[in-house]
Amino acid sequence: MEESALEASPFEVLELGPDWYASCQGYDPGFLAQSIELPTLAAERQADVAPLLDGSGHELKYTHFSVMMSRSRQLALFTAVNIDGQQLVAVKRSKDASYFDPRIERDYQMGPEVYKHPKLDRGHLVRRLDPV
Repeated sequence: MEESALEASPFEVLELGPDWYASCQGYDPGFLAQSIELPTLAAERQADVAPLLDGSGHELKYTHFSVMMSRSRQLALFTAVNIDGQQLVAVKRSKDASYFDPRIERDYQMGPEVYKHPKLDRGHLVRRLDPV
């Protein structure tokens, strides 16, 4: 990524090491009384899923949610999150930051150059409060 793209970014760009994600369990299909598995992608979509660099599959696991990324669009094909409204915890908002996930190629992730325009809603893959 070009240095000028990073300088134009309205927020900090960070990367946590793969060890940081080691304890992340991801989406739990058995979270509800009835098991709800991750979606099965059509054959033409399966070739577009970004693989994990360690060869262990395609599911990026975070705290109580999972993401599968599109190679071609550099965006999520889908996300799945476990939400327990009775256990919500308020999380103090800190400075906005963008994180590259080191478990997949950077080429499969949008970088800060996409978000340098202040009128573009950066949004989130999963609402901040839902998985905590």
